[in-house]
Amino acid sequence: MIAYSRIIPRIFRRTIDDDVESPTYTIAETLRAEGYEIANRIGIRQGKPNRKVIGILKPKEPVRRSNWGYSWTEKQRSLHFGNIWFDNEKKGAIPNERWVAEGYGRETYDELTTLVKNLAAERGVEIEIRLLTERAKTEMYLGG
Repeated sequence: MIAYSRIIPRIFRRTIDDDVESPTYTIAETLRAEGYEIANRIGIRQGKPNRKVIGILKPKEPVRRSNWGYSWTEKQRSLHFGNIWFDNEKKGAIPNERWVAEGYGRETYDELTTLVKNLAAERGVEIEIRLLTERAKTEMYLGG
């Protein structure tokens, strides 16, 4: 008979300490301080960063609407203009050595390039920047 109480802890050895050692927490704090938000790789906003990838969201200004004398503001979906991969062998990202940045949209490519080069230079890692799409993506929501 297998003693699951001994096997399960071995399988799930990854702890919060593993996430804290990843540079994603300090990078997420830096991005938020500069006015950006973080997301997962497909553009869904997150509070806690993933240790392998951070999606970068650029908030848009709310739109002011009016109809029949009533006016209100509507929040717009943020612009998901890139990802930074920290640990992904297939993409060529090696933890603490080489990061890969993927950009969405030619109009935001220069901003992404400046941003990720500064982040990589502060941490002394190589960075490769790729443009994946000509148009920028928007933030995604689950369920609506």
